[in-house]
Amino acid sequence: MLGIWELALIGLVLLILFLPGLLNPRRPMAKTLRLYMVIAILGIIVLILSRAVISLIGRVLALSLLLAAIAAAIFARLLAGLR
Repeated sequence: MLGIWELALIGLVLLILFLPGLLNPRRPMAKTLRLYMVIAILGIIVLILSRAVISLIGRVLALSLLLAAIAAAIFARLLAGLR
């Protein structure tokens, strides 16, 4: 999953992005915090799902390469047997 430094960097970026909105006196604090919590939760969900999808694609590619190598070995053995 995510390491401590990645989480710290995400937190710092979110703080830099959202701190000016939190200090806006014309907007209610509860509404602003609720909006920012929803944005942060959706961002974390997207981050976790994207890492899972990338991991899944990597596994599928690795298994496909393994299958291709096995098929090539079998084909080479069959060709050697025909000679």
